[in-house]
Amino acid sequence: MKKQLSVFSLVAVLLFNVSNAQAAVVGDFGIDAGASWGLGAAHSDSVTSRTINTISINAFPNYQLGDWRFGINGNLGFVGQNTDPVNVANTNVKGTTLLFGVAAEYNLMSAWVFGAGFNFLGKYSLSENNTAGQSVSYKKPIGFFLKAGYYVCPMVSVDASFSYVTYGTSSTNSVDSDLTSKLKETNYAIGGTYHW
Repeated sequence: MKKQLSVFSLVAVLLFNVSNAQAAVVGDFGIDAGASWGLGAAHSDSVTSRTINTISINAFPNYQLGDWRFGINGNLGFVGQNTDPVNVANTNVKGTTLLFGVAAEYNLMSAWVFGAGFNFLGKYSLSENNTAGQSVSYKKPIGFFLKAGYYVCPMVSVDASFSYVTYGTSSTNSVDSDLTSKLKETNYAIGGTYHW
């Protein structure tokens, strides 16, 4: 009987340790989801500089290693133009951006979170046609972002961020052409992130 109890106790301890180990592995994976609002500018040699505003939704599936998180970043942005189109040859860069890349975060003393990322996939689709009535979008993005946040509660941070992206190709009525002068977009934003 004692031998059976010892075997049972050993099996129970092993199962408990295995389940804890599995929980720890699963616990290393997480996702950040957030939203932000910002102001910035868009311009190139052929696109007159104008002020823009952007509402963004982002997701960051990640793997946590100590105080670090590494993963894939996705950002959906809704761009509006503050500059009156009359002042920029009746053109408007209002549209939608979709960007993907890689990112990393560092948690400092469970109070601050700092992040940075590099975006290299995506598209910027203008919601209004050009003066010739053609649809326009921009492709081949290359850019980065920097973010600093403060935890207002254990899983929620209030953030400030800066992003910069250039687009190397324009597409007019689905016909792509390389830009001799890349479209450049900057954005300064504030927002919030839920860290799960």
